[in-house]
Amino acid sequence: MDGELYRKLGMDREYPNLVIVPVALLTYEIVIFTLGTTFTVNGWDSLRPYTVGYVKSIKIVEQNTQGMRVEVAATLRQAFLKMSLGRSDVVVANRASGMAALKELNLTDVKILSPALATFPVFHYLNKKHEALVPKLTTVLQQMQKEKTIDAIQKAVMSELVLLEPGRVGDPHVPDILSR
Repeated sequence: MDGELYRKLGMDREYPNLVIVPVALLTYEIVIFTLGTTFTVNGWDSLRPYTVGYVKSIKIVEQNTQGMRVEVAATLRQAFLKMSLGRSDVVVANRASGMAALKELNLTDVKILSPALATFPVFHYLNKKHEALVPKLTTVLQQMQKEKTIDAIQKAVMSELVLLEPGRVGDPHVPDILSR
C-alpha cells in the first residue's frame, strides 16, 4: 500500500508503516441514515434499540456499536440495500459517502437524523517508503487551503449530491455543509 486517503488522526500509531500528511482535508460526519425509523439522537447509545447497518472495518462504528444488534455489509451500497429490505433499521456512515451511495442507488426516501454521532478531521497518510513526499504534499495542500480550493471542491461535491435530488435527504444541516 502506498497510502491511505481521508483517515482519522492517529492512524500512524496503529499502523507504524504510515506517516501523516499533517493537513486536515475535511471534517467527516458520522450520521444515521434511516428509512422511516425516527428517534432522538443522543449519542451512540441512541442506536441500542435498533439493528444498525454499517460497512465492515469502519473502526469508529465497530467500536461504538459493540454489544448492539448489527448488520455488517461489505460496501455502503450493500448496507443501504439491506436496510431497504428490512434487515437493518438504520445505516451509520460518513455523510458524504452515504449521500453518494444513495444517489447511485436512487433511494429517495432515506433521511439523515441529526445531530451527527461523531465529527472529526481527516488526513492523508503515506507509506513510510514515500515519506520524502510529505513536505511537498504538505506545502501544496496548505496552499490549496489558503486559496480555498479544497473548500470549493467540497462545496461542489456536496452541492451535486444535495441539489440533484432536492429534499431527498431531510437534514437541516445539509445547507451548513454547503456554506462552509
